[in-house]
Amino acid sequence: ASHCDRMWLPCALAAAVLLEQLVPSRAFELQISRVVTAESAACGRSNVLNPHARFVSKIQRRQKPQLVDRHPDLARKPVVQSLLPNGAMTMGSLAFLAGAVDAVCCTKYRCYTNMMTGNSIIAGQALAIACWTKFAFVASMLMNYVAGVAIFRLASLRLGARKFAITSPLIFLAHSAADAVSWHWNTQWHLLLLALGAGLANAFSSSGPEVVTNMLTGHWNSLANFLVDLICGRQVDSKSQKAAKRSLGIALALMLGVVAAQTLLQKGISPRFWWFGAAYAAIFAWHDLGKQRQAVESTQTLVAQGTK
Repeated sequence: ASHCDRMWLPCALAAAVLLEQLVPSRAFELQISRVVTAESAACGRSNVLNPHARFVSKIQRRQKPQLVDRHPDLARKPVVQSLLPNGAMTMGSLAFLAGAVDAVCCTKYRCYTNMMTGNSIIAGQALAIACWTKFAFVASMLMNYVAGVAIFRLASLRLGARKFAITSPLIFLAHSAADAVSWHWNTQWHLLLLALGAGLANAFSSSGPEVVTNMLTGHWNSLANFLVDLICGRQVDSKSQKAAKRSLGIALALMLGVVAAQTLLQKGISPRFWWFGAAYAAIFAWHDLGKQRQAVESTQTLVAQGTK
C-alpha cells in the first residue's frame, strides 16, 4: 500500500466529523424559531406555532407577500430544492452508485453487494452441495445487509430527523474500512462491510425517495406496461407517465454507473470503496438539507396562515 493509502483512517475520521456537522442540527430549529418569534411579535401573539417542530408535511407551500417582505432571506427558493426536484437527483445518484459498486464487485470478486436475490440463490446452491465455506460467506453477506437496513430503521424510529447524524458517517466508515481490509488481506470478507453499507443506502432510498434504486426488474416492468399502453392507444394518465420517466431515469443512471466503473477498471484504475462511501454520505446529508429547508418553508406557511 502506498503512503497515500495508509492515510485513509485520518481522512475517514475527519470526513465523518465534517459530515456530522452537515446533518440536521440545532441551527435548523433556531431558524424556524426565529421566524416564528418574529411573526408572533408582529401579530401580538405569544405563541403561533411550536418553534421546535421539525417537519410539517402535506402543507401547501405558498408565501404571503407581507411575510416575504419581512423575511426575504428565508423566502428565496432554496438552492437544494432547485437541485433536487422531487428527489430526482437523489434517486439518480443512488442508482448510479449502486451500479458502480456492483460493477466493481462483480468484476473483481464475482459477487454483488446490492442485490440480495442473487446472493440468496448462491446460498441455497452452496447449502445443497454442502460447500460450507461459500455458504458461510454468502449467508454473512445477507445478514450484514439486513443489519444495515435494521440500523437505518432503528435510527429512524429512535432519532427521527437526526438519523443522518448516525447513518451518514457510518456508511462512509463502512466503505473506508472495507478498503483498509482489502489493502492488508487478500480476502473477500471485506465485502461484508459493503453489504452493510448497501443495506443502509437501500433502506434510505426505500424510506426517503421511496423508490428502489439498486434493482431494475420492477422498473423494466413499469416501462413495458407503459409502452404497451401507448401502442394499444390507451389513455395514459400523468401518474403513469411520471412513473415511466422515473423508471427510465433510474435504469439509465444505474447502467451509466456500471459503464463508468467498468471503464476505470479497463484502464487499470481500481475505484476505491471509500469514494463510494463518501458519495453516499454526501447524498444523505444533501437530501436531508433539502428536507430542512422544506420544513422552514412549511413553518413560514403556517405562521403566515396564523397571522390572517
